[in-house]
Formats: sequence, structure tokens, C-alpha cells
Amino acid sequence: MLYRISATAVAVLAALLIVTTVAQARTGIGVVSGLVQILSEKPDRQLSNDNLSDISQYVDFDYIARYAIGPYEWNCLSSNKKKEYVALVKRLMEQRYYDRWQKLFADGKIVETTQSKAGMDILVNTLVVSGKRRTYARWRLHSLRGDLKIISLDVNGKDLLDHLKHRFNRVVSKGGGLKLIAGLRSQVQQSNQPPEAFLR
Repeated sequence: MLYRISATAVAVLAALLIVTTVAQARTGIGVVSGLVQILSEKPDRQLSNDNLSDISQYVDFDYIARYAIGPYEWNCLSSNKKKEYVALVKRLMEQRYYDRWQKLFADGKIVETTQSKAGMDILVNTLVVSGKRRTYARWRLHSLRGDLKIISLDVNGKDLLDHLKHRFNRVVSKGGGLKLIAGLRSQVQQSNQPPEAFLR
């Protein structure tokens, strides 16, 4: 049996979809604003453990780690190795990238923010101005159990996800995921060396 859907019902459904999309986009900007606020509030660039915990609310480290190592190597890891690897990637980002991001957003001012959709993801584009320097930062977010999480940041055309994947693949191609984990483990334990020294 065929059922007719009234024009009113179609209009209501369309309106609901539009409202959902707009709300999601606003939530994307809200997520980015929340993270930028954390990164901007410490002029001495020293993030406390509480700050790092707060950052975890905005970033999907599991996705970043899986993407960077690739599906094949990810599936080859045991459950314990997956947990260790994700924790190491998170620590790598804390040591390698947070200071850079904090300097960018603590010294600069966001003067323009727009949003758009890319497939199922949301892109939040920001223009950061510090003196005469203009920096374009594009955040990519996806939905994780109903919440939007940041999965990458592109600064002036340099994308975090692509950068990690390229560097990790150089190690994985020579010794697999376990070699990558061993290298990460060794480097993040040495505070006097950059975490990606073994990747160069």
C-alpha cells in the first residue's frame, strides 16, 4: 500500500533537517571556541594537567591515531597495544603541537570564523591575526556518539592528520606498527628530545 505524504509534512521535515544542520554547525564553532579558549588563557604557554584533560573533551585522539597508522596496521595490533598507541599519540601531540597552537591563539586574535560541510564532517575556518601576520586555520570535526570532536587542524595548508600519517608510514613501512609504538614510547619518555626525532 502506498501512503501519501502531505506537502505540509514534507515542509516540516525539511525545516527539521535545516535546523539540525545549523545546530550542528554552531556546535562545531562552539567546540573550536572552547578549545581556543583553553589554548589562549595561559600567556606563559604552560598548560597544566587540568588544561590537558579539558583538551581531551574536544579532540578525538582515537580517530587521529587510527587514521595515522592506517586500518591494516591498526587491526594487527592487540587491544593492549591499541590503547598504548593511542596514549602515545596523545602524548606526542601534547609535547609537539600544543605549544605551537597555544602560541598562535594566545598571541593572535580570531577576526573571522565560518563553517561549512565536507561530506559527514564539519569544517570550521578561522582567520587569526597577530600584528601583520595572518594565519588561516581550518578545523575538521566529526560526530562521535552524538558529540562533535576535532580530528584535525590545518594551519596555512599544513594538515595535522596528513602530516602524522606521512611520517608514521615511513616508520611502519620499515618495521610495522610495533616499531612505530616502540619509537614513540622511547621518545615521549625523553623530555629533552622532540617526540618525532626518530621520524626525521
